[in-house]
Parts: sequence; C-alpha cells; structure tokens
Amino acid sequence: MRRRLALVGTVLALAACGQAYKLRPLRPEETSVLAAAANPLLRQLGYMRPPAPCRYGVSFNDVEGRELEVVRSNSTEVCLSFYLTNGALSLPPAGLRALIAHGLGHLHLDHTTTTGRRVSTRTGRGTQSVSEQARLYTPEEETAADRYAANLLAAVTPGPQGEGCLALGAVLERAVAEGS
Repeated sequence: MRRRLALVGTVLALAACGQAYKLRPLRPEETSVLAAAANPLLRQLGYMRPPAPCRYGVSFNDVEGRELEVVRSNSTEVCLSFYLTNGALSLPPAGLRALIAHGLGHLHLDHTTTTGRRVSTRTGRGTQSVSEQARLYTPEEETAADRYAANLLAAVTPGPQGEGCLALGAVLERAVAEGS
C-alpha cells in the first residue's frame, strides 16, 4: 500500500505542481474504459506477454481538464502508471486510445527526461492553472510523439480508412481548436 501511495505522489509531482486535485479510485466501468483503450496498445508493445503481463497503476484526477500521462513505474507491483483526468477518460474510445498512444510515444521516446516545459500529454483547457514549474514538450517532441502514435495506432487498429490515425487526427484537431 505504501508503494502505491508513493507512486501516486510521484505521478502527481510529475503531472503539474500547481493544479487542483480531486483524486479518487476508478469505478469499475471506468477501469473497463481505460483497459479497452490501453490494453491493445500495451499488447502491441509487448507489455501484456505471458507469463507475467504488465499490471499498470492509475492515478485518477476527477477534473474536467483533458490530461493523460504514461510514466514508467519504479514499483515492482506495476510496470507503468497512468495519470489521467475525467476529461481524458470521457473522450470517445478511439480518441482515448489515440491520446494513450501519444502518451506512450513520449514515454518510449524518452521525452520525460528531455528539456522542455511540461510533462503531461494534454488536450483542451482545464479549469486548473498550470504552475511555472510545469514542463511543455518541445514542438519536435510533440511531432515525434504524434508520429509514434500514428504508427502504433495503425498497427493496432488497421483498417481501410486508417481509423486509428483518424482518431489521432481528431484528438489533435480538438487540441488546436481549444488552444492547447
């Protein structure tokens, strides 16, 4: 239990130090929504291989801002941790999967250790303020994460219309329209 609390603390520290938090556990139906979006991506990346598939931790902030971040866990109990808000979880399923793919792109491209200004993958304006200490990804990092996500989504959601990539496009269009 202490490890999980430490993990939650670490994720929150990375997420943005000046925000309002309304942390709560995911409800069973919310867990199902996250699993449906994340598990195919994690399976494609090899996280779900037997005999010991990846278990991931979740820190859920029940606020309207749409933020999602995927971080490596330093716990032996989970391999990854997701920090997400209600706004991210309420995206359409394909949009949530696209946002997770983008977050996995930042993780796999080691953007959490590069120089920039913000740590979380975010779409839309939340009602919370972001502190000066928060970190933005550089435009180059964002472009690289977008490309990574597009390739991952194409592998996970193949189709004649490129449905996975269309969902990523919709998430990015929404972010531009909302000013983030």
